[in-house]
Amino acid sequence: MIWIIYPEGYLVDEDALLATCEIAKKYNKTAIIGTSHADGSYRNCGVSISISYCIDASGEIVFISKADKRTRIIDLLTKKVETID
Repeated sequence: MIWIIYPEGYLVDEDALLATCEIAKKYNKTAIIGTSHADGSYRNCGVSISISYCIDASGEIVFISKADKRTRIIDLLTKKVETID
């Protein structure tokens, strides 16, 4: 299995996040973890949202996080996600 870790840069709304996840789900046999700026900022534009997501190699969403800056630990075998405060 191939893993791609992708720094998004910034996303301005939830529609952009969902569109990004739909594109990522099309990569066959590839698992993807994506994230944007941890504080939701991009050049002081005031409109970006902090996101992170994980999509497994079959195209299933393991998790999507919006406006939540907490750390996540992902067990890549069981797909269990632990959130750390």
